Amino acid sequence: MTYGVAVLLLVAATDRELCGHDGLVCGIGPVEAAAATARTLALHPVEALLHVGIAGARGLDPGTVVVGTTSVYSDLSAKWPVVE
Repeated sequence: MTYGVAVLLLVAATDRELCGHDGLVCGIGPVEAAAATARTLALHPVEALLHVGIAGARGLDPGTVVVGTTSVYSDLSAKWPVVE
């Protein structure tokens, strides 16, 4: 019996984006997010999922709430440092 409390999976690309809350760190990028989230959902049934993060905005403090009005997919043009 759950007593009206939903089992929520909180998902973010990085630990910092979880703001100290328990959740899944799925990694940066759509493939990483999809794979990690699908694996977790297969192993741990949940009733709700909330994916949070900064979506590439670097000047925001953790916990800042922003409501987007447009979506732009620019992961392929992002410049990520390569660590050997």
